[in-house]
Amino acid sequence: QGVKMQDLDSILKNGSSLYRKYITTQEKNSIDSDSGTAIQNLQQHQQQQGIDDIYDSYISPQSDLIGNLPTSLKWNSRWQNRNLRARSFGSENNVLDILNYNSSLRKLSASQKRHLEALAEGPTKLQPSESVWSLGAPVDKAFLIVSGTVIHMRSDEMTKSCRRGSTGSMSTAMYHEKQQDTIHDTGLLAGIGGEPSRQCQDKLLRVSPDSEYARLENILQLRIEEIDNNMYEHPSELPPKESRKRSSRDRFANKVLGRLYSRRSWTSGLVFSRGHFLSDTTRMVGGMLQVCESAGGGQHTSDSWDGEQTGDGQNQHSSNVIAGSQGCVVMIFPRASLLPFLDTNPGVLLSLLGTQVTV
Repeated sequence: QGVKMQDLDSILKNGSSLYRKYITTQEKNSIDSDSGTAIQNLQQHQQQQGIDDIYDSYISPQSDLIGNLPTSLKWNSRWQNRNLRARSFGSENNVLDILNYNSSLRKLSASQKRHLEALAEGPTKLQPSESVWSLGAPVDKAFLIVSGTVIHMRSDEMTKSCRRGSTGSMSTAMYHEKQQDTIHDTGLLAGIGGEPSRQCQDKLLRVSPDSEYARLENILQLRIEEIDNNMYEHPSELPPKESRKRSSRDRFANKVLGRLYSRRSWTSGLVFSRGHFLSDTTRMVGGMLQVCESAGGGQHTSDSWDGEQTGDGQNQHSSNVIAGSQGCVVMIFPRASLLPFLDTNPGVLLSLLGTQVTV
């Protein structure tokens, strides 16, 4: 006999820890969304009232500016949706919504997105200059940015006194370092177990103004400015023409980020923001690929993958990544739960290999 639908929910709750976590997350998001909706309605009412007051002052008989209504107040539905919509807390931290801001992850099937949503831990707030990952540390997590920014930084810059910034020109990374007197993560130069790291650090490239790397930096910076000014539209709200333009920019950005990864390099102007997925997947699955190759494929547990982590630098980070000047909020995907997902979804794995960041 088949399983009755009314019994399916109880069976899943009793037999699947992943399903129980998903239900808990949905309940939390529902509470956050309800409280956020009330705040959103109040904010929209206040904004509407303020603009109405400005509008009345322009059309009042005492005003000399009749007929000169600012262009910014000549509404259209798209402007209202983009600038007057205050996203609730529940929406800001909804994993499914954040995945839609990523050009690669938004192409996943509904079941794959739900699976990733159940794997996510957080949201976790990182303070300015706090380490996301550090040189020589094991590749044991992936990160999905909810808000704020994330940047690269050299190890020597992270450990030098910030007073150097007053003696001459500062790079973008040095600017972010100067925001605090100390770095939160004190083990940035240490490898596993406190031993010196055997991992070579990625190179910092000097960027020519007309290079593809400069164009990449401009694309990422423009995206941040649009998000900060509430001008970055949700992908589902874009007209077809603008959607194609953004898709083209995202494909270019991912290609150049892949080339940087293959060169083991980075540039000081790389700044990552909402929806960007940070995961050194190639190193994270290195042990898994070795096991599968030697065993001729098949299913493996995270324990068998962990057994392949020999500490020879192949599964350690080769760069330092920290929160930006305003900090950031991230969702965390632990390696132990992400690897089985990638094992059962090889198409997703292939889209994430060969890069540290997917935009």
